[in-house]
Amino acid sequence: MKILMVHDVLGSQGGAESTLRHLALSLKLEGAELSLLFGKETSQDMAVSSAPYEKVFTTETEGVNTALKHALAWHPDVIFVHKFADVDELEALVDAADSHGVPLVRMVHDHDIYCQRRHRYHLFNRQICKRKTGLMCGALCGVVRNRQSKLGLALADPRRKLREIKLHHRFYQLLTVSDYLQDELELNGLSTDKMTTIYPPTVSPPLNYKATYAEPLAIFSGQILRGKGLDVLIEALTFVDVPGFRAVILGDGTYRPYCEHLVRKRRLEDRVKFAGFVKQDELHSYFARARVGVVPSLWPEPFGASGLEMMRFGLPILGFEVGGVPEWLADQSGGYLLDPFDVEGMGRRLNQLMSSPESAREMGEKAKTHAAVFPERSEFVASVMSVLKDACAHRGVSTGLGEVVPGGALSVLRPANENQVDEITGSVVKPGAGATKSPAYAGEKGLR
Repeated sequence: MKILMVHDVLGSQGGAESTLRHLALSLKLEGAELSLLFGKETSQDMAVSSAPYEKVFTTETEGVNTALKHALAWHPDVIFVHKFADVDELEALVDAADSHGVPLVRMVHDHDIYCQRRHRYHLFNRQICKRKTGLMCGALCGVVRNRQSKLGLALADPRRKLREIKLHHRFYQLLTVSDYLQDELELNGLSTDKMTTIYPPTVSPPLNYKATYAEPLAIFSGQILRGKGLDVLIEALTFVDVPGFRAVILGDGTYRPYCEHLVRKRRLEDRVKFAGFVKQDELHSYFARARVGVVPSLWPEPFGASGLEMMRFGLPILGFEVGGVPEWLADQSGGYLLDPFDVEGMGRRLNQLMSSPESAREMGEKAKTHAAVFPERSEFVASVMSVLKDACAHRGVSTGLGEVVPGGALSVLRPANENQVDEITGSVVKPGAGATKSPAYAGEKGLR
């Protein structure tokens, strides 16, 4: 099977890029041939990010029409779109795919398809927006970011988002990283018959990993952006009175200067450390010593994989009930789910977990058990491969990677070199149209 991956950037940047990189490597190991159509390079992790691809085509230097011409001359069996923000380029891609008879599948990582500001919360108060995309969004959003503008800003124009939503009716399947994103897409008129939720995989602990809960330490891991709520965590730390407590911030971003200012303002300089982005082994070292991980996001997280990853490492989690977070975090099941902006409540739970290694260990064991029902990387890849192969089968293409069972958008993959997957009880794919639900997920909050 020849897969043309499509993404805004090549290189490391955020969660979507990490998912894409690992997915591409895994699909190649499964025998797929891959090429990439992208916009710009990030300059981070370029070698490992480009390694899975036979060819790369860039719209930045070639222009979208020339890049598409060269990419389609590679004769892909399916086009797998991730993030592709420019609606004019997206329309050119969809038209070209239709004219060549190549099916389109998209993995929806975030709110970009239907939200002009991309964050899905109101600018001034960070309250979550629940409106369907429409002309009123122009008045409510006012000014939005625009990379093509000299000032980097432009007046909000919801008509472009309405065009983008309409284009997605022409996709064969939309893969979402949470049920929450399915709800958002359905709100905006897209059919759930063409949607499948496949939870993104997270890193599992190495065999020699051992959580010690040795320090009264709280961990924040992720990009430091306004919607990530780090400032709320800093305010919550003012309610903590555990002797010697610390918080380590693992990550970087545009909101870091303000958060560093807030730390100084609250006189927490000896308590809060900004470590920046760290390598995986150093990250694991922090996890092993800590007693709690915090996901204080105020924007509606599409999923919030950093929190689930910390749970796999035995860290109890504090998080706000926003977006897709409740699909992996339930109160008392490995952590505590709090109301957004509940600074005092977060402070009380931080006190509770950081003051007692025993309490942290007990809740951390629950966290590991709870996280274990979510798919490992191999299950995630098999689920994605199943959808891609079905898209090819719908078109009548032989992929050469095993048998595809006919019968709808979510036929179960039966690889030629692996044990067969039970069609009723073995699928790890969240149901779309006619799909089955894994027993491991039965009854979980937030799952249909």
